[in-house]
Amino acid sequence: MIFLIVATLAVASAAESEITEKMKEFKIIPDLIQSNVPETLKVEFDSGAIVNMGNKIFPSEARNQPMVDWNADKNAYYTIMIIAPDAPIPTNPFLRSIVTWLVGNIPGKDVQSGDVLAEYFAISPPRGRGEQRGIYLLYKQPAKLHFDEEPIDKYTSKGRLNFSADKFSEKYGLGKPIAGNFYMSEFDKYALVVFDQLQCCVQYNLPEQ
Repeated sequence: MIFLIVATLAVASAAESEITEKMKEFKIIPDLIQSNVPETLKVEFDSGAIVNMGNKIFPSEARNQPMVDWNADKNAYYTIMIIAPDAPIPTNPFLRSIVTWLVGNIPGKDVQSGDVLAEYFAISPPRGRGEQRGIYLLYKQPAKLHFDEEPIDKYTSKGRLNFSADKFSEKYGLGKPIAGNFYMSEFDKYALVVFDQLQCCVQYNLPEQ
């Protein structure tokens, strides 16, 4: 019996996706989402930077909305989001999480035809306060949905703070994420552009050394 239990656990562990293992390593699971993520979402910026399970990408490299790709059902609808759980600073993330991009009702993988619930901006850690995680999550919707959130433009932080991926998923019956990815972001000077754009978090920047 003990052998069977050990063998079952070993098989379950071996079946874990690479992105799930990495999300556990970076404490994304279970701190922020409670379920495993079966597939890796492909994410690339026009700067050439590619999101790859915890690699570093600076705000200037991520300034424009990324290109995303996954194994999509052309007859289904999807929701994609990016959340920043370490804001405003990793040692005191009381704004956990900020949603920096949220698009629902994506037909197939035609993101441009989806309903933009929160316009994109680059995750931008304050100067001298360490790295922050940027987490991509993709959900397959049960059907086309009516979202009752007011759309958020890229010039405001209102409505973005203390966002919960799990609560949003529960509200709309999205279930568990079907794909995901994440990267680490660290301050560069483009972050100041984002802070000014959002009129947010400037007080967390340290002076130039």
